[in-house]
Amino acid sequence: FGGAWLAPRLGTANLLLICVLLLLAAMVLLFLIRTNGDDLAVRSKSALPVKKRQGYGPYARSLAVLAILLSISAAIIDFQFKALSQQYFSEDQLASFFGILYGACGLLSFFFHLLFTGRLLNRVGILPALLALPVALAAGAFGLLAGPVFVLAVYEKAADATLRYSLNETCVQLL
Repeated sequence: FGGAWLAPRLGTANLLLICVLLLLAAMVLLFLIRTNGDDLAVRSKSALPVKKRQGYGPYARSLAVLAILLSISAAIIDFQFKALSQQYFSEDQLASFFGILYGACGLLSFFFHLLFTGRLLNRVGILPALLALPVALAAGAFGLLAGPVFVLAVYEKAADATLRYSLNETCVQLL
């Protein structure tokens, strides 16, 4: 809903700048979580100690802020992707294109999860792996700032759909 309100006021292209800023903020937040956490930078193969905490600590609040930043960024990316797609396809072609793209993203997500998620988590740990989605989305958003290139919009959507439901969701659930 915010995109519909912001787009006429800021311009559709400027929404990408907001997306880049939100993704950069998410990356900084993940860096801060990693450097300030006591047991947070532990690799996924080692056991995390169980601690009883009262209420929500700064770690839980940081994760909530991270989830909000990534959700807003995903909404902006989706808006940009659909706006650019409508310029290239008729209504029937658009439905076909979305079906092919989302089907391919589902398969990519499945195989990425099956083949790479566990290995990546064992190699780098949870928080660095959690950075993969914001970094991939920020890279595409920086490219889209240069100009609304349809291939970059497809990359953004594919990266979001693939990494969000494989690596990112696994990392969030482990935390």
